Amino acid sequence: MLPFRNYKRLLTLKRVRFNRLLYTVEDTMDLLKKKNMLELNDLYDRPSKDEAAGYRNVVVKNYETKVVVVDHAEGYLGALTKRDFETLVARQRELSASFVELSAKLPSSAAVQALVHEHYLNTRRLWGTFSALDKQGETYKGLGKLYLTDWRFPLLGGKSDPVLWSFIAKAMAYYADHHLL
Repeated sequence: MLPFRNYKRLLTLKRVRFNRLLYTVEDTMDLLKKKNMLELNDLYDRPSKDEAAGYRNVVVKNYETKVVVVDHAEGYLGALTKRDFETLVARQRELSASFVELSAKLPSSAAVQALVHEHYLNTRRLWGTFSALDKQGETYKGLGKLYLTDWRFPLLGGKSDPVLWSFIAKAMAYYADHHLL
């Protein structure tokens, strides 16, 4: 009798799993019908296809990022709905703007590091690596350096502020050195 109970329990668990999979497939089909999925150009503020390809090439060439990493990030983000993607981007802008309020503090202060932690988590979501085992400490530090050198980042709230970006880069490096590496 005991083997049958165990078998019944196992089949019940499988049924729950299959039901969950069916709901996921149905949700995906609904999203595709609504054409609410992102396109590659949506990931790069709607540049032309040539401009989007140029951004990819710059990332791969100048920041020693493997093409497979970029493909993974684009695939992950492309599977998001436009609303979910816009929410992630808005959160990243909000976090970046919050650094202004803390810029008088030391990059190593607890308040700044708590904000950097939130920035790091959201960045990992944007990279599509939120659940990856690799903490990407060097990559995160590299993003801080990128903030200082890439022409797309010096504007925060429409104003150039290299001192603020330098502060953010230092805070990110401190966080990476003490929590990720």
